[in-house]
Amino acid sequence: MNRLYTVYVLGDGDRLRVDFSPYASLDAAYLGAEGAALSSPLPARDAASLVKYLQGGFFGAPKNPERLWIKASRWQRKRGFRPPAGPRRLKPVPTSIPQWQEKIEEIIAGRLLLPSEAAWALGRPCEGSLHLLYLMGRCGRRPGIDSAGCSRCGSQNIQREYCPLCRREDCERCPDCSAMGDIRACRLLYFAPLDERGVPCQVQPIFPGKLTLAQERASLQLKEALHSSREVLIWAVCGAGKTEVAFPAIADALARGERVLFTVPRREVVIELEPRLKAAFPGLAIPVFYGGRGDWGPLGPVVLATTHQTLRFYRAFDLAILDESDAYPYRGSRQLPRALKRSLKEDGRLVHMTATPSPVLHRRARWGQIPLIAIPARYHGHPLPEPKLFAKPMSQAPLRLPPICWEIIHKTRQQGLPLFIFVPTVALSEGVGRLLSSRLGSEVDYTHARDPKRSEKRADFADQGGVLVTTTLLERGITVPCADVLVLFAHHPVFDAGTLVQMAGRSGRSIQRPWGRVYFLGQRVTSEMRRARGMIREMNRLARAGGYLSKK
Repeated sequence: MNRLYTVYVLGDGDRLRVDFSPYASLDAAYLGAEGAALSSPLPARDAASLVKYLQGGFFGAPKNPERLWIKASRWQRKRGFRPPAGPRRLKPVPTSIPQWQEKIEEIIAGRLLLPSEAAWALGRPCEGSLHLLYLMGRCGRRPGIDSAGCSRCGSQNIQREYCPLCRREDCERCPDCSAMGDIRACRLLYFAPLDERGVPCQVQPIFPGKLTLAQERASLQLKEALHSSREVLIWAVCGAGKTEVAFPAIADALARGERVLFTVPRREVVIELEPRLKAAFPGLAIPVFYGGRGDWGPLGPVVLATTHQTLRFYRAFDLAILDESDAYPYRGSRQLPRALKRSLKEDGRLVHMTATPSPVLHRRARWGQIPLIAIPARYHGHPLPEPKLFAKPMSQAPLRLPPICWEIIHKTRQQGLPLFIFVPTVALSEGVGRLLSSRLGSEVDYTHARDPKRSEKRADFADQGGVLVTTTLLERGITVPCADVLVLFAHHPVFDAGTLVQMAGRSGRSIQRPWGRVYFLGQRVTSEMRRARGMIREMNRLARAGGYLSKK
């Protein structure tokens, strides 16, 4: 679609309206005013810049259309555009509002969309309908790329390349969010807040089992904190059931007619959470969004989505629950926290839930800037397995593992227990996996993010046990009863304290064997290894002090 935009001036009584449009005659018709086109068809960013230029100056926009045209022509020539020979007269012509106008308004409410995305949702081209909403004052718009960078993700990593839409050789494009649709300087993004409150919904969440004392206390604390604070941190150990702790707060928000976003960084976790949320709130429509899946209808009272999908939301939610806020790709991203904040209404509230809060978030909580709610114990009432730290000679190329590594593996195999072996890189997952397979046989497998069979291997390991060599791909979102954990090359910089805590959290999760064993094996014992062990010990201390641990 080769969509360009014309800058125009329309007379509105004693005032002049200077704006740009893909259909200048539509603007004249809707506003019932006569005027003139001031420019040749321009890409969106250039059209917006020209409008800003014409409206600027000490005295504002010139009052005479002829003077406006002269000023616009000078601007266009300076930037390599060919201006029209003179102001082209615009007359209002009869127009009708499309029958699907109400439908497009439902689609754009609470979202930030390209016209192509809205067209896909509606099933027909609809930029004219979007522009009509803009004229009615029911949505906003801005160029995909402007002087501040990408209007969707905020990135300033902008590339210049040939564009098939505007046919310019140096059109600006954002590569950082291109997987969700090309954002270019020549295209517009349309957005509208979801101002209307939902219908109050009295629903009591259904829990899969009885909440522990720690969960009950945390859920009550969360409901109270959200009445007085716009941001809350829930710091829960791996396997504490922090997801269920948020259910009463969600029900409380629904009773007030508010909309809730439950978001996590990883697609696999969204897939795992969907049946749990729908079982907890039966009969409630819960749209689910992740790469390759999305419901383009009106946003429901509760929405489940990956954090990447928040790039398409705009001022839609009163409450957002961010689970696993420390996980990649949210961790370390500048774009995703910005998008999540934009998806909330102006007075929206945000709940961070994590087993390993970032240093910044932890510091804010310790300084009292945001409420901190701790869940320091698992449902079975046993302490977290504390890792044993080893410093032994080892090498990646050639691959050499120390004798203690083989001792740990043989000990776990003799007891018939599943064993996670975490390594820092894809190459090591394949190298260690092949080495162990050659010595131990078919019960050893390996996987990583590039493995096309990673889902099948994950399911097989969860069902059948054995030994699985993996990267941080499986540091979270998987429970294998009775498993032990061995982290190889734990000194590697990719293994920070949060990652090590998450990997250690794969052990001791089941009531059948709540103690488990965890080993950190590196060339040296790093500060991150010690910090991870310290975080686990601190949670065990809090659990004992709170009376959450079993006395058996």
